[in-house]
Amino acid sequence: MGVWHKTYYEWEDRALKAMALALEIHSPGTSSAPVGAEKEELQKQVRDLERKLYLSEKTTEVKDLLSALDLHEAKKQNEKAIGQEETIRKVVEIIEDIKGKSGMSYGMICRAMKVPLATLGRCRRRKKENRLLINRPGLKNLESFDPSTLDVEIRLLDHGPKRSGGANLRQYIQIPLT
Repeated sequence: MGVWHKTYYEWEDRALKAMALALEIHSPGTSSAPVGAEKEELQKQVRDLERKLYLSEKTTEVKDLLSALDLHEAKKQNEKAIGQEETIRKVVEIIEDIKGKSGMSYGMICRAMKVPLATLGRCRRRKKENRLLINRPGLKNLESFDPSTLDVEIRLLDHGPKRSGGANLRQYIQIPLT
């Protein structure tokens, strides 16, 4: 027969079980429950596949946006790219759209798109607060420092340019004696 012994006995066992099941008394007609269950299972699979397809399409869109942003940054590194803000805003909107349509968590979506979850959270918070999505790192530019102003402010202090050797705190603070 050209079949392994183990396979033959498995087939024989399945055939005997099916014959025994066929000999049992059943209600006439076909049962509609398994077909309905199969249909529901297939519909669920279709929904899952549609959600995965939607996610993959949006992932590709986000990757294209981010790669275009990287190319733009490489070309104009010294200029402040206004397009960065718009690109990041679009990425955040796409991820929020996916969240709304698929019901997936932000963590799953970010993992699929290879976008850090903390970065998404920070951008969403800044967007909600109507702030810029991109902040330049480092110290902010301050007004120029004028040392003469500092010297005048020090001379206006009670102790002048030299501090006293010590002060009696009880003159300034009411400390109860117990």
